[in-house]
Amino acid sequence: MFIKTAQAIVQEDIANLERITGHKLPKEFASQYLTFNGGVPDKALFCDAEDEEDGYEISFYLPVKYYSDDLGEMKIEKSYAKLTSVNVPLHYLPFAVDWGGNYFAIDLKTEEVVLLLMDLGEFTEDCIEYLAPNYSEFVENLIEAKD
Repeated sequence: MFIKTAQAIVQEDIANLERITGHKLPKEFASQYLTFNGGVPDKALFCDAEDEEDGYEISFYLPVKYYSDDLGEMKIEKSYAKLTSVNVPLHYLPFAVDWGGNYFAIDLKTEEVVLLLMDLGEFTEDCIEYLAPNYSEFVENLIEAKD
């Protein structure tokens, strides 16, 4: 479940995002966005099986097409353009941000979910933190964050 979502999108909006990126979006990812367009998830902490104590916390999911009144002027298309302008490869689609301005992204070539570390200077392979082999497994490893 999500709160503070943006206006709902339709399949045509997903198709437009696919045209922008030149890649088909993973089915589970597209389905979630057709239900919840961005917003703050109730399960926001990604923890893999090896690291149950620490993890990466999602601040919010970026909406497609529309801005969220509650979350400011960030959306997937704008973030994608920003990242590609600083040499992040075109196949990384940002879909969420953490509290430090790093981006959770899908590798549209492999469907892996990664964290793009934006605070390490010039973007290199060292700025990519592998999280999950696909979006479904990423979501399965999200838990409620403890305050």
